[in-house]
Amino acid sequence: MDAAPARSRAERLGWSALAFPSFRTFFGATLVSNTATFILSAGINWAALQASGSPAGVAGVGFLFALPFTLLTLHAGLLADWFGGKRMLALSLALTGAAVAGLGILALVAGLPWAAIAVAAVVIGTLSVLGSPAGMTIAQDLVPPGLLPSAMTLIWITVNFGRIAGGLFAGVTLALYPGGVTLLIAGLMSVGTALAIVRLPIASPVRAPLARGALVAPLLEAAGHAFRDPAIAALIALTSVMGTLGLAFNYQLPVAATELGGGANGFGALVAAVGAGGLLAGSIAERLMRRIGQGGVIVLGAAAVVTGLVLCGLSPTLPLAVLSMGIAGAGFAIYGATTLALIQALGAPAVRGRLTALFSLLYWGLMPLGAILGGIVASNVGALTTLLLFGLGIMVALVIVLLLRPELVRMRVDADGRVVGRPAPAG
Repeated sequence: MDAAPARSRAERLGWSALAFPSFRTFFGATLVSNTATFILSAGINWAALQASGSPAGVAGVGFLFALPFTLLTLHAGLLADWFGGKRMLALSLALTGAAVAGLGILALVAGLPWAAIAVAAVVIGTLSVLGSPAGMTIAQDLVPPGLLPSAMTLIWITVNFGRIAGGLFAGVTLALYPGGVTLLIAGLMSVGTALAIVRLPIASPVRAPLARGALVAPLLEAAGHAFRDPAIAALIALTSVMGTLGLAFNYQLPVAATELGGGANGFGALVAAVGAGGLLAGSIAERLMRRIGQGGVIVLGAAAVVTGLVLCGLSPTLPLAVLSMGIAGAGFAIYGATTLALIQALGAPAVRGRLTALFSLLYWGLMPLGAILGGIVASNVGALTTLLLFGLGIMVALVIVLLLRPELVRMRVDADGRVVGRPAPAG
């Protein structure tokens, strides 16, 4: 663990974890890898739209890309515990980058029919999920436990920086060059960040032998722990809806941009707006947590997501839709970072890694369901109306959770890492 000579200055900025050099290295590498991820996302979704010419084609590729997250996230968490987060994250980035670069070359040489894009989506999604839980848990090895909420916030900042930079970059390259160029650049960026992750000073874990049933029993243990604790159960329930309906916006934006007459540049602007809102919110999230507590920030984030999606769905023009998606992006950023930090604080140390994987499963792993549902709805009523309906669905879920667990608003993590205001766990 590094010393923190710049800690007081970092705390004033609300970015305490950046006082630690190893975390700064990880932060920089994650900025680049998340930028590559959103360049890939924009490139493959746009390729699917061009190849199929329909919202259902984009939704189908989104479903196939996200399906491995649903099937494999929890076991990817076990692999991170077994082989170490650093090793799994570096391996995932290297293999994903190689696959994306190969897809880009294939697109430039031979073109990409929808079937080829669909197969590539499954392969790339599978390789990506190998490092997904590791990317969230590795911060625990780089900062003291008390600064984990700060680290989670900063990781979410990298997601939204990547969304801005990746969205803008992809919008320009897709408008000026063949789509294969966009995919090739994304792949090379991902491979490069794997080299930085390998150099982080994190020791390999002490591995215990796997007992019979060890691939299932640890997952059941983590799920049982989550649902015996009413606070974690409430967060898990709300996260399930956010993952299914909220993150489905990713598959609606290419079509929404077309409906608003924006084309590729409009699509890039919408993606970048989500990132800009998230980046702004992430920069003040740590200070918001200190002021109103983690529970209050979670509710604030969910409410911002609802507001942004509903306004976007009602938007008659592209500029208003861009502003609306900025609001939604701010909500996603503070909701995700704060919920993950609170779940880790609520969970017993022995199951924190698996709880992180469970959060990842429900937040990102339910995206295939959202992709298919969104594709069906958008094919009948349009992408903008789908965003409106999904925003209203999240609002209903938020109201139900607050009626059942009103104490969620008052929960906060104190200076010793304990959660104040939580209901007593069952059993």
